[in-house]
Amino acid sequence: MTGPLVGPERTARITALRDKVEAGLELDEAECLLMYACTLDWLALKDLLVQQGLTLKALRALLLGEEAETGADLSPDQGKGQAQSRPKRPKKPAPKGHGKHAAKDFRGCRQADITPDGLTPGDPCPECVGERKGRLHQHKPSRPLMRLRLNGSAPITGTVYRGFPLACSKCGAVIAPTWPDDAQRETYAASVKATVAMLRHWYGFPAYRLEKLQREHGIPLPDATQSDLIADCAAAAEPVFHALYAEAAKADLFIIDDTSARIQTVIRDHKKHPDQERYGAHVTGIIARTRERDLHIYRVGTLHAGENLEDLLALRPADLPRPIQMSDAAAVNTAHPCDTLVTYCLQHARGQIEDVVDHFPGPCRKILAWIAEVYRVEEEARVQGMDDQARLHHHQAYSTAPMNTLFAYLTTLLSERRVEPASGLGKAAIYILKRKESLTRFLNVPDVPLDSNAVERALKCAVLIRKNSLFYHNEVSAYRAGTLMTLAGSCVAVGRDPISYMTALVENRDAVATAPEDWLPWRLPAAQFETLGC
Repeated sequence: MTGPLVGPERTARITALRDKVEAGLELDEAECLLMYACTLDWLALKDLLVQQGLTLKALRALLLGEEAETGADLSPDQGKGQAQSRPKRPKKPAPKGHGKHAAKDFRGCRQADITPDGLTPGDPCPECVGERKGRLHQHKPSRPLMRLRLNGSAPITGTVYRGFPLACSKCGAVIAPTWPDDAQRETYAASVKATVAMLRHWYGFPAYRLEKLQREHGIPLPDATQSDLIADCAAAAEPVFHALYAEAAKADLFIIDDTSARIQTVIRDHKKHPDQERYGAHVTGIIARTRERDLHIYRVGTLHAGENLEDLLALRPADLPRPIQMSDAAAVNTAHPCDTLVTYCLQHARGQIEDVVDHFPGPCRKILAWIAEVYRVEEEARVQGMDDQARLHHHQAYSTAPMNTLFAYLTTLLSERRVEPASGLGKAAIYILKRKESLTRFLNVPDVPLDSNAVERALKCAVLIRKNSLFYHNEVSAYRAGTLMTLAGSCVAVGRDPISYMTALVENRDAVATAPEDWLPWRLPAAQFETLGC
């Protein structure tokens, strides 16, 4: 089989052969040979698929020829409903020195203003001819020339100040060196504590790996020292954590989910007492969404998402309306007595269908197409910048029909016994129909998102930490991790640098303890960060 198995001429002959067989007519010798050749081709193709393996592109080329890849030989009728191939314009080479990021995007770098040597604004122009010379001023100050230079180093660097006292040869008096202010402060600056804390509990950098990196750069930082620095940083930031926690309790919408964690003391206790009821550990992510911003809450411990949400809602003022709770349909997410408007994630329902699409391709593709239409409507609302009420009307106008069609189709599949209830598709249909009201809450209530993807993305940092650092030593270190992750996540959500923010909290711990509400990430203007030495 060197060429395509199907061509226009051969396809016509096979179609005529099929019609003749279906009509019960006798085949001549040439037609029998064609049937024999088709059988051999099929067996050879089966051998290729089973034993050698083929990519989808190679299979298409084998069956239909290279023309099928480009669509160049499609007639107008054959090409209907398919994406028409357009000639690609050759890409222009990017100008040298123009990368993906502009120099202004490197806001974390030290900024240095450069002028011509020996000249400042207001000086006479050295290029002028004659006695009367013009005065220099900045040329296009809003568009300065930019050059970028990046340097690398270990995460933690420092300075060794070496003092050399002076002694008198006559009276023997010893005059001590005059130390700079920086040398008279504690060894580990606030920025060191913030950097180590964020590397460990936000960026997922293991303590032993950082210890190895620092040792090889000649700046020792043992893992035990790192633990002490992290504890000090968490203690300085804890008042702000409680203030942010109380602020999050006032939100209108809570998106919650869990991911697993490992706490050594919990694992050890389970081995000693295997019959205890609670032995798992979790990282709970809660996005508390208000009109102004998203607040990210992380809790690390043995409590599930529903129990952590209950603790959060215990701080909620009684005069506020009932909040919306978005989550997947796991029972632990609703295992609390709080009065919330429960809505379930449409993406998790879609995942139930995607899991069985290979076994039930026809029905599953229909269902996925209806769900995709709902997400298309959501994207239109996002692109057009609709407010909550306009978004609700947009979904009511364009998403009601596909959702009703979806539920009617699933009901028909089960009632007419087209699928078995115990099959994969049957279980998925029952899952969706059982939660119809909670899955369609976005058609009746404004502010309701379609899914819990936001908290799934927020929990990626916890997954990264679990993959790299493997475990927390005890529940105290797990609590500190939740404190630091909460402040870092909320800081990133409002567009601030978490290391600079944590440095500010450690440097101003007395002011933070006195009025923690004033130190929430969004209440510190960018100019104040520079004033605080961040």
